Amino acid sequence: MTVYGQLVGQLLLRTIDRAQRIHQAMCCRGFSGEIHLLRSFSFGIREIFFTFGWCTVFIFLRAGNVSQVLGKVLLELVR
Repeated sequence: MTVYGQLVGQLLLRTIDRAQRIHQAMCCRGFSGEIHLLRSFSFGIREIFFTFGWCTVFIFLRAGNVSQVLGKVLLELVR
């Protein structure tokens, strides 16, 4: 337990030191805690169709045996 305690203590001290150095570097670069974006994000009809489309593809790939069907088609083309 003594060794584990020392290991965790050193890890904690190194983590705190690194976090402080990163914070100082960000402050030197002018970061004020607010992220400025060029445009606002919106979730519209295009995103809904995109998400629905990919979910449909993934469900089809999971439910069907696509690799077997594709293998049969490719074997028929080679013959």
